[in-house]
Amino acid sequence: GTESQRKDRSLMTNMDKLHVTLSELSLTLSSVSSLSIFEHIITPAEYLSLHLETHLNRAMVSMLNYNQNTKEIQRPSEVLANLGAYITTIHSLAHLVNIDITRAIRSALLQQTQPLNSSGEQTITTIYTNWYLESLLRQASSGLIIHSPAMQSFITTSRDISGEQTFRAEEYSDISEMRALAELIGPYGMKFLSENLMWHITSQVIELKKIVVENMDVLVQIRSNYEKPDQLAALLPRLTSQENLLKR
Repeated sequence: GTESQRKDRSLMTNMDKLHVTLSELSLTLSSVSSLSIFEHIITPAEYLSLHLETHLNRAMVSMLNYNQNTKEIQRPSEVLANLGAYITTIHSLAHLVNIDITRAIRSALLQQTQPLNSSGEQTITTIYTNWYLESLLRQASSGLIIHSPAMQSFITTSRDISGEQTFRAEEYSDISEMRALAELIGPYGMKFLSENLMWHITSQVIELKKIVVENMDVLVQIRSNYEKPDQLAALLPRLTSQENLLKR
């Protein structure tokens, strides 16, 4: 940490000047209780509080660094660490401006546990839910990702069909990442994730049931002639929707 120590306290860096300017502006908001502009009364502190909550919502979503084209996203543990540092910085405003910083932070965090925030924009809950369902669950269905009881997480087994290296599932699905995700999106967010996950699983089970019903007669004959290789070999080609079954 010696490189961070000042060689001369009398020298001010650009960051020092910006910090002093921001502090002066913040103190001004506390000293002026209200402003009258074109027959409208504006309270600077309330105005700052309102926009601070909106900014917090957008800042939290931007911490995910989600790329829709490449499907890249930050791990929940990294987002949680960055969010903690960001909130600590925001709390320092309470020393300069007479506003309820804690209320704004709680409101922003609560909105992130819902599918949409107060402005109708996507939240951390929605983005992570869509990513886990579209990326992780889709690759698990195709056999590229399997569950490892020993590691207590999903693991990536091979490359994608296109030859591109897929993400490492164990970096997003182990116990520490799941705990970080639960802390980020809260109980409401976990309920939303669970409901969407169960809907996808149920839809897959329904499609599997349709395939079984479609081949019911042939499956009954296969079961009856399971120990008869000749008849079994003649019955197997009669099964339909085999490719569709493998995709499930």
